[in-house]
Amino acid sequence: MAKREYLPLKVVLETRNQAITYPEIFLNDFPVDQLPSLEDYTKFIFDADFMNPHYKGPFMKINKYLIKKSYALDDMANHSIYSASDPKTELLDYIGYPMVIQLWEQSKKVYKIDSVFYDELRKTDDFEIPESSLKYLPFYNFYLDLSEAKSAAPIKGAFVHIFESDYYGYQAVIYMVTANHCYFSNYTHIRYD
Repeated sequence: MAKREYLPLKVVLETRNQAITYPEIFLNDFPVDQLPSLEDYTKFIFDADFMNPHYKGPFMKINKYLIKKSYALDDMANHSIYSASDPKTELLDYIGYPMVIQLWEQSKKVYKIDSVFYDELRKTDDFEIPESSLKYLPFYNFYLDLSEAKSAAPIKGAFVHIFESDYYGYQAVIYMVTANHCYFSNYTHIRYD
């Protein structure tokens, strides 16, 4: 009997083989000691200042570098999971996706959602998650395993990265996973209390 790989681990292996990971993407142009932590840089790229030409914060050098290099996005699109219409979106997909996978790989936390719970969640029209409940999450990077939630098909799971934005409160970056490994992202603002 053939051994089956657990889907999120398979995604990690494929991401390592296919995508440029952090900090490798910058090593030719920046010394390692000048690069921010994976967590800090991931927060920056998903926040409002990413690729803003007027940004003057701690990631200014890298931000200017990415803006300058954005002309190369046509070439990067050949290697990217997505083909987006603007440089910021393309870079979010090209850089952000592997970074979220790398963050998950550090803890490998999984929450398995069964069919009953998933179906009950789907019945809700809209719900708010109070900010206070997010401040004390045990993990801000996790995988939602939806493999038992048959009504979620074709989605098999989702990598979730939650962070506190300097501008918008808590946000969730969600990369959905299907059985054939087509990934797409979703960006969710979580409202304050």
